[in-house]
Amino acid sequence: MEEQFYLLWPGLLILFLHRQKNGDGTILLKFLAVPLVVAPIARMIECKHWYPEPLHCLFAPGSFFLHFDALAYGCMAAVLFTRWRTDLELFFEKHPRAIAWGGVGLILAPAALSLVHFPGRFQAAGSGSLLSIGFGLLLLQSILYPGRGFYRLLNWKWVSHVGVLSYSIYIWQQMFFGTGEAIFGVKDAWWTNFPVWILTALLAAHASYYLLEKPLLGLRARFREV
Repeated sequence: MEEQFYLLWPGLLILFLHRQKNGDGTILLKFLAVPLVVAPIARMIECKHWYPEPLHCLFAPGSFFLHFDALAYGCMAAVLFTRWRTDLELFFEKHPRAIAWGGVGLILAPAALSLVHFPGRFQAAGSGSLLSIGFGLLLLQSILYPGRGFYRLLNWKWVSHVGVLSYSIYIWQQMFFGTGEAIFGVKDAWWTNFPVWILTALLAAHASYYLLEKPLLGLRARFREV
């Protein structure tokens, strides 16, 4: 799913940004609204098996169409933050507690719905959307007001460093987390056993960030200057 996103999104982003006349991101938001509608419907269809067998690949567990609304919510948050930041700050400033508790509530809602035996098809359709909206609200609030409440913890030096490395950790940790024989061809390799795999994954993440990711970010910055 993520690989498809990385292949599709850059080209679509360029295409829609070039079509905008006022540059405010409105066309982009309209395009991003499509996954927000399509994905929940696709999840409901998958839950009830309302699809012909030849289309099974579109409704497999890792299908892009079942989960691409989560990516769209993140993209929408980024567009709102970069294009309408002033309006966003005013809204978050006016309703800080409602947004914080609302975000937490949305994240916990799927678990609560499962406890009350809410119909499965509606859980399947809406749980991912609720989680994405909740995390999106909290993410934006933490960026806009990093000095408030719990968000202060995210700015501790070591937490911030882990955040910087998060993408590299995400990429490399699976190589060391219990996959020694499959990846390295060695059964029970010491560098894939707990807790050593945490250290080896962190070392790989540091190497990836400083030797690959950071130089590429510097190259991007030079292209932007041009």
